[in-house]
Amino acid sequence: MTEPVVQARLIGAFAEKDTLVLLAFRTRNFLGKKGSSAWNEVLAACDAVWREIFGLHPRMRANAIGDYVSSNYDPFKLNR
Repeated sequence: MTEPVVQARLIGAFAEKDTLVLLAFRTRNFLGKKGSSAWNEVLAACDAVWREIFGLHPRMRANAIGDYVSSNYDPFKLNR
């Protein structure tokens, strides 16, 4: 018998380049497929946590991974 493999999802946002703020931790089983009600609920909760911590300071938004981190990354297209 093998142990089940648990996959974690760490959900966060960048405050600025090289500064990732993790806001939630859930298992893949809990979240289900992307776009599920569980995903939508945790994303809304993360928005609330962000506002609680940072007030009106917006999350960083960018179009390329290199805009978020300065080194040690593979340049891949961001899917939104």
